[in-house]
Amino acid sequence: MRINNVENQNSFKGYGARPLGGLFFNYADKTNLVAAQEVTKIVKDLGCDVFLNTGAGIIKNNFSKNLTGLDVPHAYPWVQDSINFLPDNSIIYGGNSDLGVRTFLDNFKKNFTSVGSCPDVAGGNFFIIEKDGKLVMLAGSELYNGVHNKAKDFGVEKIEYIGQPDFHIDLAVRPLKGKDILVADDNLTLQLLDQAAGAATRFLKHTNDLEVNEFLLKLVEYKREFVQYARDYYKSSYRFVPMENIISKLQKDGYNPIRVPGRLYTFNGKSLIHHMNYMNAVVHEKPNGDLVYITNDDDLDRALLLTEDISEKIKFSFKNEFMKNLKGYIKPENVHFISADGRMPAELRCMGGGIHCMCAEMPYIPERLKTSPEGVLLQPDSEDIRQMIYRPTPALSSKDHVLSPGY
Repeated sequence: MRINNVENQNSFKGYGARPLGGLFFNYADKTNLVAAQEVTKIVKDLGCDVFLNTGAGIIKNNFSKNLTGLDVPHAYPWVQDSINFLPDNSIIYGGNSDLGVRTFLDNFKKNFTSVGSCPDVAGGNFFIIEKDGKLVMLAGSELYNGVHNKAKDFGVEKIEYIGQPDFHIDLAVRPLKGKDILVADDNLTLQLLDQAAGAATRFLKHTNDLEVNEFLLKLVEYKREFVQYARDYYKSSYRFVPMENIISKLQKDGYNPIRVPGRLYTFNGKSLIHHMNYMNAVVHEKPNGDLVYITNDDDLDRALLLTEDISEKIKFSFKNEFMKNLKGYIKPENVHFISADGRMPAELRCMGGGIHCMCAEMPYIPERLKTSPEGVLLQPDSEDIRQMIYRPTPALSSKDHVLSPGY
């Protein structure tokens, strides 16, 4: 593993909760565009800009204009694994850096103090957090070969590992401030399934409602399958470890794991297929210290037949129950669920990623990007580069192959 030309990394506050200057999206397809639009409505008035990297430059905050044809050919949508922005206005780009990120770096690198490569490390599999006044990397065990004995390269005091709960750890854990870390507890999720079944049963005692009855039957079936999926998942996988092991390791290392009912999934024999994942999230700290939690909408209307109408009838909502578990850490009004017109739940269902995977957090914004007009295409400084962007893009060679997020 190597990191090139990156200086002053000790200022990197990492991926724990922090004030964000901006969020960076790759315009790989319409999902990225619609998600960026939705996130902008949440963070724009909180001092956080949203930047969309297109095939012809950068657009800030206002993406209402017709962007047909400006998507980045062969772009990797999960930009969290491609590029890391540091508070000292430098950049580290990773092994999944696709044509979109490389074009951005070629076109705008003069706006950053330095640009370095770290090809063996994906951003979704580590967090850099402040613990006892020191910077620590919390990494998934699969990063061991890439980062072992490389703490100084990342500007941290040390590297602590947890087992892989999923493809990347950001699908199951989410650091907040300091030692506080949200962790997905499947046992709590099972309790919620029972709670939902109880609410539906009580409702049906007084009303013969066909839709609620179908939901209850589906729920009972899903719970039985969920228990089996969870057991089969950890038994059959050489990669992944149960969440209880991860929670114990976090406690041993001095963290405060906060158990939350954060995910519902099925198992296809190789990977988890998420129908609900509230763990994969972006966290922004307001000036008053309050946290804003931006996560994914769920697919429960499809997986469980739990529509908004049924939720209202039985007075039960997985979202509300999740937010109750955040009490004392994040206020309910500061929790947001990104749908992207239903595309975000579909991405998770198709073994893709969530909103944290889809954007890169920017603690510092270069002056040229920060002062750019909203909704106006900010083009590269060089006319030669600008013209090059509009040329037809050749297919990626085998050495440039972009991995599918479900590999």
